[in-house]
Formats: sequence, C-alpha cells, structure tokens
Amino acid sequence: MTGEVFAFVIFLFLCSAFLIGLMLQYARRINRLRNMVTVLSRVNELVPQHAPAPRKDV
Repeated sequence: MTGEVFAFVIFLFLCSAFLIGLMLQYARRINRLRNMVTVLSRVNELVPQHAPAPRKDV
C-alpha cells in the first residue's frame, strides 16, 4: 500500500512540475509579446500620421 501511495505522490509531483513549467514558459512568452507591443507602439508614434481627408458632403 505504501508503494502505491508513494508512486501516486511522485506522479502528482511530476504532473505539477510539468504544469508549472508550462505556466512559466507561457508567462515568458506573454511578457515577450508585451515588450514587443510596447516597442512597436513607440516606433509607431515616431512615424508621422496623416490626418484623414475632410469629407465632402455633396
């Protein structure tokens, strides 16, 4: 019985470690995307933006 409990605890530990690793990996990816969006929005502010042409109501 103790061998089964020990195996189950090891199984839970491995599953938990795997899920924690996935969460950390996705957190890093999300942070990279956020940083990229921040940089690209700064670059976008440097590009001159043209005002839309006025509408001509006929």
